[in-house]
Amino acid sequence: MTDKHAKSCRAKNLDELGIEFPVWIFDVDQPSWPRKLADIPPNSRPAALTGWVAWPWEYGTGLVCVGDAPPPGVMEVAKDMKKLGSIQQVLDQLRYDDRFDSDTFDVVYDVGTGTQGISSKKFHDWEFESAARGFVAARRIVRIERKWDCVVFWNRDTGINLFKEGDGKSNAAYGMATFVHNDDELLRAAGVKSDNIGEKMRKAEIELLDGDKERVKGIIYPGKVQQGRGLYLNRGPDFRWNHDILSGTALQNAPWSDVEDHVMENKRGPLV
Repeated sequence: MTDKHAKSCRAKNLDELGIEFPVWIFDVDQPSWPRKLADIPPNSRPAALTGWVAWPWEYGTGLVCVGDAPPPGVMEVAKDMKKLGSIQQVLDQLRYDDRFDSDTFDVVYDVGTGTQGISSKKFHDWEFESAARGFVAARRIVRIERKWDCVVFWNRDTGINLFKEGDGKSNAAYGMATFVHNDDELLRAAGVKSDNIGEKMRKAEIELLDGDKERVKGIIYPGKVQQGRGLYLNRGPDFRWNHDILSGTALQNAPWSDVEDHVMENKRGPLV
């Protein structure tokens, strides 16, 4: 496939997602391959994706949306999901907890007509008074999902519940978000080759972790493949392979215990 044809395919895939440049793109931290500081594009900021989980493979790290079927060889996607709890508790949390913007969620529910059909409405339009027109009993709610990227935050049938106490980041992926203006910047930020057609691009709501922790609508673009295996924790800091991988990264002069924490994902946050 020529680079010209691949570029055309990427443009088509973005168009089908309803995406136009400029756009935010999220690049997940890869535990075994710390990010080279010189490779971070301009207009990049530390970021997180709530409702997504990083999963490693031999030559890279990908992203899985909570609720997706796990990739081959991955037994469990969500790492620390809370017990389901009552839907009324979830509704109250969405209604009153300032950490959640009710305008960003849809509620999917049984239509209650004796069929197995479902419908949905914006949480912003949800009626809480039983006498109000359009009221739907809470017991009929099937799931609550984020509108932009369809991440399921609560699911009656699977037990998913991402409306947690605390910082809510136990089901989150960390990395860098870059504001890109054209296809060349997109390829650099994603770290993929020019013949990649972008068929795995998906919408994602990104939280920028610096400043006011703004939430922006963007995409992920899986497909970055590393050349060779990553860090060998059992070989220690003096192993030449490890030295070369760490050179030029935020972990270059860090204690080996920090490197181990990064690879084992013991610290919840981006490597910057």
